[in-house]
Amino acid sequence: MKYTHITYSERRRIERLLSSKKSKNYIAKILGRSSKTIRYEIKINSVKGDYIASKAEHKSIQKRKNSKVQCMKVATDKELKEYVIKNIKDDQSPECIAGRIKKIDIHIQKVSTKAIYKFIYSPHGRQIEKHLYSKAVKKKGGPKRGSSKVKLDGRLMIDKRPKRVENRLEFGHFEGDFIESGRDGRGSLLVLIERKTRQPFIRYTENKTTKHINNLISETLKDVPLQSLTLDNDLSFQKHKELSQLLESLIFFCHPL
Repeated sequence: MKYTHITYSERRRIERLLSSKKSKNYIAKILGRSSKTIRYEIKINSVKGDYIASKAEHKSIQKRKNSKVQCMKVATDKELKEYVIKNIKDDQSPECIAGRIKKIDIHIQKVSTKAIYKFIYSPHGRQIEKHLYSKAVKKKGGPKRGSSKVKLDGRLMIDKRPKRVENRLEFGHFEGDFIESGRDGRGSLLVLIERKTRQPFIRYTENKTTKHINNLISETLKDVPLQSLTLDNDLSFQKHKELSQLLESLIFFCHPL
């Protein structure tokens, strides 16, 4: 079923039902929506803890306008647009592109990771969507480094990650992955992204042994108030229990593709 945005009429019904002390599950059933959708709507569009349909509608409209503005920031700046397209085609992630502009290519107009994603998923950037690093990884598929299947026993899966992490309410929750060199390159980039600020921490390495990677992550995040780290299922992370002890932090894993 294709998702449709919550309408103003639905928001008025939500307001009335909440005033009548109806549960969110009940409201979802009445509106024919999922409980998750209703809970999210009430959470993000309430004002000072109160859900008022007119204010919720205003917030929703403003968010859509802001989303369009973020997309157009890339689409209307020729130099920035060409820079983003070139790097996305080179299998660079939006996180890395935004970080490189901020730290290295400072002559380019600064842009957020979110704005780059908005551009890619808009009609202006659809032609490069297939080059996103996440999609490039899926296309490669197959076992990693000779293993028939990646097995990481004792993993704590992403489903167990606290909601405050999902909602980016506090600093210190990181996600990590590798960007592999192209056909003519060597080594890999270890990319650690702080979820709330989107700040990237990037380290180059030609050694992907578990011991080296654990030490590299620990060294990179040693001065950061780390609260959690979410990783993919690369074999370099198979000694995650030792890494968790080094970092003194919980480690979560994405579900295997």
